Order: sequence, then C-alpha cells, then structure tokens
Amino acid sequence: MLAGVPLTEALVRLSLAESQPELPPGREGIKTHMAILSLLECARQDGAPTEQLREWWRLWRRTGRFVGSVEELTPVRIDWLSAFPLALVAIWMLAMPNAARQTSRTHASSHQLSSGAIKVIRDRYRAEKARS
Repeated sequence: MLAGVPLTEALVRLSLAESQPELPPGREGIKTHMAILSLLECARQDGAPTEQLREWWRLWRRTGRFVGSVEELTPVRIDWLSAFPLALVAIWMLAMPNAARQTSRTHASSHQLSSGAIKVIRDRYRAEKARS
C-alpha cells in the first residue's frame, strides 16, 4: 500500500471471485519491513537472545537492513495498539528462545518469499519494464 498498490484489496477481491481491476504500478524506491517477521527470521537463523536483542536494536534505530525502511504490519508510531502483538512476540521470544526458534522454523518461512520467487518476480518486472 505504501508503494501505491492496493494489494490487500486485490487479494480480498480474488478470494471473493470478483473481477480484478488492473493494479497500478507501484512507486519505486519504497522500502518496507514487518518487524514480527524480521524477529522470527532472526530466531530461525540464530535464536540466541543476544542476537534477537541486536535485531530489536536495529529495528528500533532503523540501522543495517532497516535504513530507510517503514514498518508495514505493526506501525506503532501511527497505531499504538499494534505495539501489543509486537511486545508479546518479543517477550515470548526472549523468555522461550528454543520455542521461538522451533516455531519460526516451522511457520515463518511459509510467509516469506523464497529467493527463487523473488528472482521470478524481479525478472518478470524487468521484462515488463523493458517492453514499456
């Protein structure tokens, strides 16, 4: 949505078997992230509480891969209630790092694009851009 593409609306229409209007092209250069998924990925890769704290710090300070990025799922600055699920995930991950690691290995990757899928999307985007 931040890039100007109403993807959620399109997915709802698709699930209702409604006709799909053509989606507008997204604005380039928009960088977003989802803190919860970033933290679950951190737990999946390493799981150590110290690394999770570092990831929290990077998210909070918008450093590393989060430079210039905007939160999509839990935008606490404009929706303070979204802090609650974020805080629950944080507490759970720090209190039970092994459970967090196992859960993220089981579930988090199913919500993320694989590197192969990203390559297909990027290649199709470049091909479409070259045609226009």
